[in-house]
Amino acid sequence: MSLEKIIYVADPMCSWCWGFAPEIKKLRASLPKEITFSLIMGGLRNGHVWDNSFKNHLKENWEKVAALTGQPFSQTLLEQSAFNYTTEPACTAVALTREIDEPLAFDVLFALQNAFYAEGKDITQEDVIVELLSGFDLKGFERSFKDKKSRELARQDRDRARLYGAASFPALILLDDQGHLSVIRGYRTYETLTNMLVPANQT
Repeated sequence: MSLEKIIYVADPMCSWCWGFAPEIKKLRASLPKEITFSLIMGGLRNGHVWDNSFKNHLKENWEKVAALTGQPFSQTLLEQSAFNYTTEPACTAVALTREIDEPLAFDVLFALQNAFYAEGKDITQEDVIVELLSGFDLKGFERSFKDKKSRELARQDRDRARLYGAASFPALILLDDQGHLSVIRGYRTYETLTNMLVPANQT
């Protein structure tokens, strides 16, 4: 048996996925070409009561991620008196990018993550996302993204993630050439990941 495919399940507004971004970049760059590496959106959240308790929870979690990974976090979001914490627009943007030009999906994910966490931009807003992605060569993106039917892509991704057993993120779905499936859940360093993947890729 040998590793044939890796599916990364993530969300642009998941703090541990942001912490995981440098490790994923290194992993993708090091994988043999015969291993397919794809991306689906997990659908982290569709709204939450925006009160001091939740903001404190986010702050504590972000501090943990920052301390472990070194990734930057802006406090701009936590200073807002109101915020609709829905990840559906950002997930839709990545899923739609994958449909238009699959190789760009990871770059769009990383761009959205950086905008939200490092720069404090509100990527729940369609116009913010369109502006952020204007530098990418994505033909027809804006028109399709603003069509509410495109939201179905994010919902399909979420359902697929649950089908694979990925209900929390980040997660890596491993599929071998015999059709066996396994899941690596949670943050891992690149070094840890490569050690875990070696047995999965042995014949």
